[in-house]
Amino acid sequence: MVMSRYHNQQRSSGFTLIELLAVIALMSVLASLVGPALINMQLKRSDQMVLDRAAEQLSRLAQAAQKHALDNTGVWPDESHACAGAYATLNGAGRIPGIPTTDPWGNNWIIACTAGGDITISATADNNRNAELVANRVTGSTVSGNRVTGNWPLPAALPALDAL
Repeated sequence: MVMSRYHNQQRSSGFTLIELLAVIALMSVLASLVGPALINMQLKRSDQMVLDRAAEQLSRLAQAAQKHALDNTGVWPDESHACAGAYATLNGAGRIPGIPTTDPWGNNWIIACTAGGDITISATADNNRNAELVANRVTGSTVSGNRVTGNWPLPAALPALDAL
């Protein structure tokens, strides 16, 4: 009888099935709450990188076009064709390394100009909000729907060094 009492009081080590199921259920609930938040955070970071890249590329294209105009006595790249071939001209001159023919959303850059006037460079974002966010990052740009357009004037010619 003493042996029986000792056997009943002895407890085996380890977890019961109910305890294990409770822990698994709790972990499932936590994963269902935290998982979507982590995924959204990753998507927001990815969207942020696309917006930054779009603003940076738009600004670099404008700077390259203005530098081209300065180096070519106030003539925009491919000005004779309203800058339709400006990207090819700038790319061929090595002025825009690393900028693809399309904006970060996969649409062709839209570049237009007038002789002696302004140059406009547009990107077509995937939605209106992203276009607004890019426009906020680029000085001199406007938004129309999901299209962000930067408008830059012909740069003023620098005086010749010998005239100084």
